Amino acid sequence: MKNATSFSSWPRCLLTLLGLLGLCTGTFAASPRPPALLAGPTPVGNYVFLDANQNNVFDAAENGIPSVRVCLYTSDGVLRETATTTPTGLFSFTTTIQPNTSYDIRIKAADAPANRRLVVARQGGDPTADSDATLVGNTAVIVVQSTPTGTLPTALGFGYAAGDPDLILTKTSDSFSVARGGTATFTLSVSNVGGSTATGVIVRDTLDTGMGYVSSSPAATTALLGSGKVQVTWNTGTLSASASATYTLTVSALADGVLTNTAGVTATSADGTPRNNLASASFSVPAKLCQGGAYVTSLAPNLTNVEWFRAGASVGTGNSLTIVTSGAYSYTAFAVGSDCQVSSCSPLIIYDGAVPNLTLASSASAICAGQSSVLSVSNCTGTVLWNTGATTTSITVSPTVTTGYSATCTPTAADACPSSVSATVTVNPSVTATLSSATICNGLVATITATGGTSYTLSDGQVNTTGIFSVSPALTTAYSVTVANSSGCTSLASGTVTVNPSVTATL
Repeated sequence: MKNATSFSSWPRCLLTLLGLLGLCTGTFAASPRPPALLAGPTPVGNYVFLDANQNNVFDAAENGIPSVRVCLYTSDGVLRETATTTPTGLFSFTTTIQPNTSYDIRIKAADAPANRRLVVARQGGDPTADSDATLVGNTAVIVVQSTPTGTLPTALGFGYAAGDPDLILTKTSDSFSVARGGTATFTLSVSNVGGSTATGVIVRDTLDTGMGYVSSSPAATTALLGSGKVQVTWNTGTLSASASATYTLTVSALADGVLTNTAGVTATSADGTPRNNLASASFSVPAKLCQGGAYVTSLAPNLTNVEWFRAGASVGTGNSLTIVTSGAYSYTAFAVGSDCQVSSCSPLIIYDGAVPNLTLASSASAICAGQSSVLSVSNCTGTVLWNTGATTTSITVSPTVTTGYSATCTPTAADACPSSVSATVTVNPSVTATLSSATICNGLVATITATGGTSYTLSDGQVNTTGIFSVSPALTTAYSVTVANSSGCTSLASGTVTVNPSVTATL
């Protein structure tokens, strides 16, 4: 289309003024192309057109762009008229045009066709068909000069081509909180909000080390990275303008805490806004807190001014926090190199672990030396470990001195804490029993004495607490005595009463 004029010969103050004025204004900069006088009107007309084949020319098979606002300004920055393109992309102005006067025709960024870029000016070799506008700041501008008869040239063109692809990645989790060993599903969506097809599109999702890969749809390839993390990859290929692709990823929770994974999308084609090509999502795996224990959580060192909160109240500062009370914890911080505050995506949930109600029974809590007791622990769903090293639920012990025994239950359930129970087996003093012997003549009474205890039972049935027994056997007889102490421990001793024959005397 017809040649147009640049701003190089305009005073700098006027250029600044133009940038400050109202509707259809933009930021202007000098151009090396001087103003030029355009030829008179032609039947071609002025168009805003879509350069479909991107050759910078309004070809016969291409279409105009309707409903685009085009503004006419005088050289001193006064808005003279606003026109809107017809359904065929044609625009014209009806205001009175001063002869031999410089004008500029503008389309500001807000009025430009969506997802389109301005093509390079005057590249087609045909002034009646090529695009004449250049970008001054974000505004498309054609500078023209009216004819001596006070008319504007026609055959002016604003050519627009499809804009670069612009990929946006979003990611969500179907679960706010997942029990350890449970699963969560992430949904990833890639949308091309740009003006042209994106090529070589690849989506990569790197799992947190606390996550395990379960499945994906469509089926993705997986790889184990050197960091130990699993990377999931979808090779999408091409993605047309306004199209989107959706993926799902199911993972298992292998660790406690807030688990986060980040996905990114890349393309071999240009991307209009690459800063929206990353997305993260997370879920919380509640962490148990056992009695007397603590949970330590840490943040990356690139976060500064960290403050921790529980139930809305500040509970600490710094990148590490030692937690001894159950509850939901969150934080605020600043990322290094950014003035933007960041916060936890999901709260860190700490709960009090369940404690099994163990019982320990003994067949005898007190024994005498040489005796044994059976100890049994119950209500443990898990593994048992005794302080003796035994791992059975029941043990038999024969201590020689008073001894304490304990059993620790480690529950199988992930939400339960270990618990211990103890008992003492008392070993009472042993008894050293004695019983004296005696020799008597037939018909006499013998006294035998037992020692070593507090209770004595002679084999002939006599019982006392002194241990002194009187017996008068007719024949030599062996006796035994059971001696018991105050703890109930007993011992056996024996003695003999020898009976000599009686004397039959005569005179």
